[in-house]
Amino acid sequence: MPHLSLDQLTLNIAALHKERRRLARQAMTPQAAAVFDLVPALLHCQSPRLPAGDLAAPHGIRGVDDSALRHRLDKRLGISADSPDQQDILAVYSMGSTGTLGQTRSSDLDIWVCHDPALDAEQRFALKAKCERLTDWGKGQGMDLTFFLIDPDEFRQGNKQGMSGESCGSFQHWLLLDEFYRSAICLAGQLPVWMLISPDDRRPYLQAKAHLFANGIDPEHWVDFGAPDPIPADEFLGSMLWLLYKGIENPYKALLKLTLMSVYARQYPKVQLLSNETRRALHQGETDVMALDPYLQLARYLANQGLAPADLDMARSCLYLKCGADELSDMPALHAKVLGELAQSWGWDEAKRHQLQGHRHWPLADLQQWHQRLREQMLAGIHEARELFRRTSSNSRLCPIELTVLSRKLDATFAEKPHKLQQLCLPPRVEVGQASLVVRATEDQWQLASPNGEQVFYQWSELPGLLAWCLLNGFITTRTELMLECDRLDLDTLDSLCDSLTWLTQKPDPADQILAQPAQIERAQVIVNLEDDATDDIKLRRQKASNPLMFGKERQVLVSELTLVIRNTWGECTVQSFKGERALADLLLALLPLMPKDAVAKKRIHIHCFASQLGESIANTVLELIDTAQERLTQGPWTLSVGHSKWVFWRHAGTLHWQEMTDPVAFYAQLSAAKLAQQGKADEERVPAPVYGHALAGLVQFFFLSKDQGYSLYVSNEQNQVSYYHYPAMDKANLVNLISRFYTQKESASASSTFNLPQYYELFEDEQGWQMQPLTTTTLSES
Repeated sequence: MPHLSLDQLTLNIAALHKERRRLARQAMTPQAAAVFDLVPALLHCQSPRLPAGDLAAPHGIRGVDDSALRHRLDKRLGISADSPDQQDILAVYSMGSTGTLGQTRSSDLDIWVCHDPALDAEQRFALKAKCERLTDWGKGQGMDLTFFLIDPDEFRQGNKQGMSGESCGSFQHWLLLDEFYRSAICLAGQLPVWMLISPDDRRPYLQAKAHLFANGIDPEHWVDFGAPDPIPADEFLGSMLWLLYKGIENPYKALLKLTLMSVYARQYPKVQLLSNETRRALHQGETDVMALDPYLQLARYLANQGLAPADLDMARSCLYLKCGADELSDMPALHAKVLGELAQSWGWDEAKRHQLQGHRHWPLADLQQWHQRLREQMLAGIHEARELFRRTSSNSRLCPIELTVLSRKLDATFAEKPHKLQQLCLPPRVEVGQASLVVRATEDQWQLASPNGEQVFYQWSELPGLLAWCLLNGFITTRTELMLECDRLDLDTLDSLCDSLTWLTQKPDPADQILAQPAQIERAQVIVNLEDDATDDIKLRRQKASNPLMFGKERQVLVSELTLVIRNTWGECTVQSFKGERALADLLLALLPLMPKDAVAKKRIHIHCFASQLGESIANTVLELIDTAQERLTQGPWTLSVGHSKWVFWRHAGTLHWQEMTDPVAFYAQLSAAKLAQQGKADEERVPAPVYGHALAGLVQFFFLSKDQGYSLYVSNEQNQVSYYHYPAMDKANLVNLISRFYTQKESASASSTFNLPQYYELFEDEQGWQMQPLTTTTLSES
C-alpha cells in the first residue's frame, strides 16, 4: 500500500487522538469526564483559586489552544485564569486502557506529564507536589489519577525511576514505550515524532529522525521519547516479573501482557513489536479508530503467533473479561457491539459468553480451577523469559536490588512451600464470600464442602489450616453460616476458632525495605488442645494447680496438641501442627528462628486454648515459655523440661539446635568444641554476629564489609552455612550483577516456582558495635 504524505499523516495522527479522547469521555461518568477534560487545563494554568493552584509549580503546555483550556476552567469550575507566561510542559498524555475497548466505568487514569528537560531539581519537586495534590483532588471527584513525570531526554536513555507500587523501576523501558505508542492519547501538547518515521525505514532511529527535521518537520512541535526497539534480552525477565507482581491484583490484564511478552521473547532478537503494526497502519492511511484499537490489534496479533489452542483461548478470555464483559449493559453501545462481534469471530457461543459474563459469581470450585489455570500460564511465561535471559550473553541492565525485592513479593504470593497457605489469584471486585459452607471431618482430613455436602472445595490435614485458608482467601466472612459434620467437636468450638483467626483477612502490603530483609513473624497464633485435650481425663484438687507441663505425680503433659498459624513480614501464611510430648519442643524449633531478636513474644504471639480445664493456666504457660526461651537463648544453652523428658536448645552459627538431654557431659563437650573452632579462626574470617543473626534457611544472603583495600564478603547459603571471601579491588556493583544473573539462570533451569533470589546487606562497625543494613541502589552506586 502507498504511504501517506507527512502532512496527511500528521492530520490523521491528530484526528486519531481526538477521536480517542471522544471515546474516552463516552465511556466515563459525567463527573469522571469532567476530570479528564480538566487535567490538562489545571496543568496549563496557574491560579491560587484552582485545585492545587496554590502551589508555585512549573506550568504552561506548549503548542496548545490557550483560550480553549482557559474556557474549560471557566465553564467547569467558574474560575477565570490568566494565560501562562511560561511553557514548562511539553505534552500531557493518558495511556493504558483509556479511550480503548478496554476502558470500563471503573478504569483509572495514568497521566504522563512530559516536562522541559531544563527544569531543575527544585522545579521538578514542585511539579511532583502539584501532581500529588491533583491526585487527591481527583479522588474527591471519584476518579483515580496517577501521574508520571517524564523527562524525554532521560527517558530516551532508559527509565531511571525507582520501583514503587506504580512504577516498574528499572524493569522495563522499551516494552513500556511499545505500550505507550499503541495506547497513548495526547490530551494536550506535542505529538510523538517516532510516529512520523516509516516502519519500513531501515536507518537507525537518530538518522531517520534527523532526516525528518532536515526536511520540514519542526522539532519544537514534536516530543521525542525515542524508539522502542531494539529491546535488550534482560528486559523481558524484568518486565514479566513486574507483570506477574501486578497480576496479583489484576490477573486478566497481567496475563494478556505476559502472553504478548512470551511471544516477543520467542521472537527475540527479531521482535515484531505491536506498536510497529499500529504505526504501519497509520502510514498506510488507516483512520478507523477501532481498527487501530490496541486491544483489537492485540487479539489479531496473538491469533497469528502459533499459540496452543488452550493458551490462545485463555488469552482471549482474559481480554474479554478485561474489556468489561460483565458490564455490557453499562458500556457504550459501540464497545458492546465490537466486543460481541469479536467473540463471534472466535467461534464462541452464547453459553461461553454468558459463563464469562457471570465470572464475579462463579462457584468456589470454578474460581479455584480458574486460579490454577491463570497461575500455570503466568509461571510458564516467566520460565520463557528466564530461558531467554539464560541463553543470551548481554550484561544485565536490571537493578539487582530491585530484582531481589520484587522476587520477594512474588515468592510470598506464588511460591509453593511446605505448610504454606496458597493465596488464590482472584479477579478484582470478585465477591467470593459464601453464604453457607459445610466443614466436615473425615478419618484423616478436614474438608470444606458445598451446603448440600456433595462437592468438596478444599481439604487440609487439620481444622485450623482449613479455616485459615478460607479466611485468607475471603470465602468465609462475617455473614457465612458454617455447618459442622464431626463427632469430635461442636459448632460453638468451630465458631470460636474461626473468630480467633479473622486477623488473616487483613492483607498486609510489605514495604520494600521489609522485603529486603529476612522474613520474620508479623503475627502468630498458637491453638492448644483443639481436638486432643489431655485435660479431659484429669481430676483437679482444691490445692494450687501444678505445672501443666508436669502435672501431678505422674508428671503428665497437659499440652497434648498444638497448631501454629504464622503470617510473616513478607505476607506469607503457614500452618503447622504438633502432637505428643514433643509438641512444645517442635513448636519452639519452628517459631523461634522467625522471631525478631528484639521482639517480646507477648506482642506478636496469641494463644487460644481449648482445654476443658486449666485453659488460662495452659495458655499463660505456653506464652511465658516462648518468651523465656527467646530471652535465655541469647545467653547460652537453655533446658526445657516436659513431662519425663528434658530438651536442650542452643544456637550455633546462627542456627537453632536441640536434642534430648540424655548425656549432659557429651552434650557440653560438643558445644565447647564448636566454640573453640570458631575462636580459632583468623580475625578476618571470624563471622560478624549480624550474619548469623539474619541468616534464614532456604535463602542465600550476601554480606559486604568494606575494608581499607577492597571488601570482605560473607555468604550464607540455604543451609545457613557461611563462607568467607576477600575481594581486594573488584567493582561491587558488577559483582552483585554477576551474582544476580547466576541465580536467575539457576532458577530458569529449575522446575520449581520459587522466586527466592539472593539478598544483599552492608555491614559496618561503630561505637554501638556491629550494624547491618540492606544494600540499596543508592549505597551500591556510591561504593
